[in-house]
Amino acid sequence: MAKAESLAKEVSLNGDFSEVRRQLVSACGLKNSYQTGHCFGDYNHVDCCTMQMEYSTELNNNRVAGMHATNPLAHVINPNSIQDSSFADAQGGSWCTCHIGAGNNKQDVCHIQFQSKIGFKLVWCGADYDLAILVDDDGVLINSGKPTGSLPPLSQRQANYRVVQGSLFDKCSEAAGSS
Repeated sequence: MAKAESLAKEVSLNGDFSEVRRQLVSACGLKNSYQTGHCFGDYNHVDCCTMQMEYSTELNNNRVAGMHATNPLAHVINPNSIQDSSFADAQGGSWCTCHIGAGNNKQDVCHIQFQSKIGFKLVWCGADYDLAILVDDDGVLINSGKPTGSLPPLSQRQANYRVVQGSLFDKCSEAAGSS
């Protein structure tokens, strides 16, 4: 969570998207690896979910609508979470979880399956869905910018926004007014 608070200073959302995405993965406390290659690159895997490692083995058990019935993730969370003192403690971990359900009173994987909070969420918005914003678990705007280069496809960016449209995570007007 402390890392999320420093994102406005540490991560520029105005650079090449491949570098922005790499910085987001790192800021989320994850290794940049094959197994994290999807993180922040599609409409859904945009929540940096912080967690106690004891919860990394939790299963969905059909609690999050639209998700795999079990959604087992411990096999990727445990080896890809960075364990160092800049993250809560050596027992903590993180993952880039699905944000399906986030706009419905936080009925998403991070909050329901892992019983945790997001450190930050990436939301795409603006007239061309080219404005990237980061918000925290309370919907507070952390950072915004317009990445360049190979962005996720327009359909993915539009779908990303639809998940949170009108919810506490929809800070697009606020971000557009400040840029």
